[in-house]
Amino acid sequence: MRSYPRNGPEAAARIVALVLIADGHLADAEALLVAAARQRWHGAHAARDKPAARPVHAA
Repeated sequence: MRSYPRNGPEAAARIVALVLIADGHLADAEALLVAAARQRWHGAHAARDKPAARPVHAA
């Protein structure tokens, strides 16, 4: 099994995933919550992950 740092986001995500499928069924409401959280996370991190623009030099 892969190891993750304690209290890291990957470790938390694994716990959430296990809880969601613990009953053997992923309900529509649960899937919508996961999709919304994923979009919020990607939106919050998009600027951080975006490469810096290079300055334009006039020739």
